[in-house]
Amino acid sequence: DTLTGTSGVNVIDGGGGDDTIEGGAGADTLTGGTGTDTLDYSADTTGVTINLTTNSASGGDATGDTISGSENVTSGLGADTLTGTSGV
Repeated sequence: DTLTGTSGVNVIDGGGGDDTIEGGAGADTLTGGTGTDTLDYSADTTGVTINLTTNSASGGDATGDTISGSENVTSGLGADTLTGTSGV
């Protein structure tokens, strides 16, 4: 599924299955759930910092976001910093 928020504050829970989640602007709560989930910040051109190990997000559209349960991140044209997990 592709789940897309608005420019306001969104609470998006992917639940079961593989999902792509785009929160948009606003301090969002983005939960991947089970399956292989991707946080999509590709529309952001100002630069985001996403750390899947600590579940932290900042910069651009990621500012104020609370993230959990996602395995992948798609970033945009900004100077992004992405940190993954150690895997299984």
